[in-house]
Amino acid sequence: MKINYPTLLALATGQELGWILTVRDGLQESYARHPWLAYGTDWLAFAHFVIALFFIGSFIDPARNVWVLQAGIMALSHACWSFLWR
Repeated sequence: MKINYPTLLALATGQELGWILTVRDGLQESYARHPWLAYGTDWLAFAHFVIALFFIGSFIDPARNVWVLQAGIMALSHACWSFLWR
């Protein structure tokens, strides 16, 4: 798998360029040794789209779909809490 970042590399200087190249090399090495890693990230992205579908109803009729907003607020508060207190 070859990754090209011509615009990103043109804008990066010094330490930024070193970091971009380190990440690129790490991804290439990881995918060469463990190709199933990309499979997990695909499912993670798909899950975010599925979760986002639930919030469409809240935009259409917020009063009727208040449960979606409440569940989203609870999930976000749990994520913030676990991030702060780990």
